[in-house]
Amino acid sequence: MLHLDPVLSVIGTNSTYEVVYDSVRLHSKHSVSESFGTFVAFEALERSHLICFALALVAVSSFIVPHYQIKAPTAGCWSLFEPTCLLRLRFIINSRDIISDGYQRFKNSAFVVKRLDSDLLVLSNKYLEELRLLPITKLSNAHAQVKNMLGKYTYSTFLLESNQHVRVLQNHLIPNLKTFLSRADEELDYSFETDVPRPHDWTEVDIQKILQIMVARVSSAVFIGNPACRNEYWLKLCLEFPINLFATTFIMRLFPPFLHPVISWILPPRYWLRQNLKLGKQLVTSMISDYRKQSALKSEGEVKEKSNLLEWMIENSSGNEADPETLGPRLMFLSLASIHSTSSAASAALFDLCAHPEYVEPLRQEILEVTGGSKNYCKEDLSRLWKLDSFLKESQRFNPPILLSPQRVALTDLTLSDGTIIPRNTSIAFPSAALLMDPLLVPSPETFDGFRSYRKRLQPGESTKHLMVSIDKNHLYFGHGKQACPGRFFAANEIKMIMIRFLMEFDLRLCDGKERPKSFTVDEMCFADPRAKMQIRKRRDI
Repeated sequence: MLHLDPVLSVIGTNSTYEVVYDSVRLHSKHSVSESFGTFVAFEALERSHLICFALALVAVSSFIVPHYQIKAPTAGCWSLFEPTCLLRLRFIINSRDIISDGYQRFKNSAFVVKRLDSDLLVLSNKYLEELRLLPITKLSNAHAQVKNMLGKYTYSTFLLESNQHVRVLQNHLIPNLKTFLSRADEELDYSFETDVPRPHDWTEVDIQKILQIMVARVSSAVFIGNPACRNEYWLKLCLEFPINLFATTFIMRLFPPFLHPVISWILPPRYWLRQNLKLGKQLVTSMISDYRKQSALKSEGEVKEKSNLLEWMIENSSGNEADPETLGPRLMFLSLASIHSTSSAASAALFDLCAHPEYVEPLRQEILEVTGGSKNYCKEDLSRLWKLDSFLKESQRFNPPILLSPQRVALTDLTLSDGTIIPRNTSIAFPSAALLMDPLLVPSPETFDGFRSYRKRLQPGESTKHLMVSIDKNHLYFGHGKQACPGRFFAANEIKMIMIRFLMEFDLRLCDGKERPKSFTVDEMCFADPRAKMQIRKRRDI
């Protein structure tokens, strides 16, 4: 398991990383799951104090949140007399019901949901094609991400200056997916040897923690290569950074904007966020130095294969894109997007497998038929696992990472073909989760049907559709159009590789007397219960 000693030697042959360790230390003495559990465990606070404090803050904030004259009904109101501040507060933990209310009443038009920091205009998916044709200069995904993260206070505004993190995925990761999946599989072998216990009898494990570490290792192998990917400070950094970012963003949303400059300087998670970024910059500086040395050796005749995304980002940079001041944080934000979403999807799928054990044997049989029982499977083999792909797609339908996707910010005033007006600076979104719980679109949506998409693909002309990574007007978790998530192909295959190993090497079940753990929402974001565990053992029938 990943462990941090007071002083760590560098894992690998390079010694240039040593210089940065003593200058910046990671603060947490607890596991990532424990840290995140602290953040979300509101019950640890005095409830009456929390409610009074939050109501006071939101009451003030509700009068200060920018309004852009959005002409659309508001979802989730209990009555005409409900204070706006209460509606904003309810959205924190009741967003799923509020969005569902808006979707059921206004699914063919638009409605507004009121978040603590802003109003979101939720549009019908009938507008997707029209909006897809708009240039990024008019409707921006990046601006929505930075706005949601309160970019000025989470040091993320640099993401608006360059799309280097998108280019590296589109131009290097996707074209070389087979190569990078092979490297990911090598690191997956190491992680299963290092991080996953192999008990002969049923043993309770923190599967979420295991998967966070596992995905951090695999993603880092692709992003920065080996041996840097096994640097325990980098791994700890990748795991801790998202927690501090989410905590900073959510806590600051509780305060009115005029207090943000003051609150930001006394907020502990933001302090640790700065320390995370500082260490990230220093580590990347060392990585760049190693890259320069290797490049010099290469010019002298030593051939070195391009092995990671960092090298491509350096070689194909423009302006200050190769500056550690921006490249370090950019890699960390890439890791945030990769590790959090991928590990969450993988853990949700494993919990769904425990809750629906009838799928275990059919999935194992498919894996045997496709791979022949060999661990040396390839990208093409992964694409032939139709049942596994279908199971993962259904798991994602029940456990979405976000309830409103995609999200955009209008950079200019927009008038749609039916006369709908979207004022400049309006945040827009689509009801991605509600769409897939609509019985008119998904028969028996409340029933978990792991082979739902598999059966659809068996129909004539449908074999290349209904994939986990497919995007259409009803499946929007990965976005839509030219601003859709470019890393989804790698992530989906990474999850499949993880599932194959657990299915073929372990038996899994829910803890005794426990039901499948429920997720919860913070605003439109979805999270698994950080306390949830499962039991595993080595398979006895192999």
